[in-house]
Amino acid sequence: MRLFIVGLTLGILALSQPAVIVAQEYEQAPILSAKEMLPKKLLKTDYYSIDERVVNDGYLNIYQIRSSYGDDTAVGRAVLDIKLNELRALHDLNDYSSSKVVYEAAKKNGKQALLAPVHVAEALVDVVTNPMKVVDTAKSIPDGVLSMFSWASKQVGKGIDAAQSYMSSDSSSEGSGQQSSKEGLASKGVGAATNAGLNYIHYNSAERELLQKLSIDQFSDNVLLQKEVQRVAGIETAVSIAFKFVPGFNLGLIGSAARWYKRAEELGLYKEPEEIVDMNRKRLLELGVEKEAANKFINNGAMRPSLQALILDNLLKLKGVHNRQGFVILATQAKKLEVALFFASASEMLSELHQETPFERLVVSLHLPGAITAAGHVVVPLPVDYLPWTKDISGIFHDYKKVVASEHKVKSGEVVTTGRSSPMAKRELGKLGVVVVEYKKR
Repeated sequence: MRLFIVGLTLGILALSQPAVIVAQEYEQAPILSAKEMLPKKLLKTDYYSIDERVVNDGYLNIYQIRSSYGDDTAVGRAVLDIKLNELRALHDLNDYSSSKVVYEAAKKNGKQALLAPVHVAEALVDVVTNPMKVVDTAKSIPDGVLSMFSWASKQVGKGIDAAQSYMSSDSSSEGSGQQSSKEGLASKGVGAATNAGLNYIHYNSAERELLQKLSIDQFSDNVLLQKEVQRVAGIETAVSIAFKFVPGFNLGLIGSAARWYKRAEELGLYKEPEEIVDMNRKRLLELGVEKEAANKFINNGAMRPSLQALILDNLLKLKGVHNRQGFVILATQAKKLEVALFFASASEMLSELHQETPFERLVVSLHLPGAITAAGHVVVPLPVDYLPWTKDISGIFHDYKKVVASEHKVKSGEVVTTGRSSPMAKRELGKLGVVVVEYKKR
């Protein structure tokens, strides 16, 4: 089973040429065929298709997706797997939410139950802007909700408590030379009351549970999918039913998406987001990463907390290996999802290869992570789609060789790749003293 098939982009890998490089020929990034690069079952379904023409940027294949939910571009196989998995989830949600059982349940119970916390919050504006005014909580409850759900009155009480907590902010700012905005306080009160109500009826956790059932990262940046999950979670909360899988649902996990979901389950990545961030901070501390580097890693916008958790878990498996902080610092360079996925994949490859041939130290250059054994054997994980011998690639590997040779006595080396390599790339890497090895899931 293949690991994540991911890669790097030109932006992260752009490299100044070394001082001395022997003149040589280079390849151009090729134009490839989707039929040759992908399994037949991935090329087309009843709700999406992938263009036959695939551009390669020197590291990654760039796929064009046409779907019922809009056209999209996937840079790299790992991103493609994620996007196709999200399309599957959208398709499943659409089929489910438009089904007869959901329609009948919604018709019977109505949507007012879900809207109750919102209506309650709106009623609390007067409480915030006029503390002396007494709001009749019974009147704040939408018609019919109180008789249907006993929690409605408690919900209103929680909302009022949350809203009133902002009143002190109004008085504390008096005399400071700044005018307190009652409208702003009212907005904060409404937001607090709404969240109190939604949390009380478990709406927010319902979203995460639904994403888990769909095998989707809760930190996904797919806006359309986020809205659909919110909508279906809202229906489920309002009508007191749960997402049921019918034959065919959740059976289409694709490539690296299936691999990621398994790890997400193992690592508990469907907890509250704050819990995951706290877990990541503790693991950075355990790895001995300095505070400044740890903060940059945590605050990296392209590095989702879920991917951070995967990387840190893999690095912790490299027990006794020096310079794990170097990998963390290098991974902080990621500015795009496909680059973050590269580091997640590279960390997993290293953790698994370490079980066969223990590493002594991680060795990183400006752009590449790798490791060296006590016997002087260098291993460079390279999870890319297709590797031609371009000028950029040449510079990257010459730079890596210079870094490793300056610090260690190297006797042998290998580049372990998840994708294909051109004959020229293999030949030129051989001249650098390394062999290209196809990675197979251990």
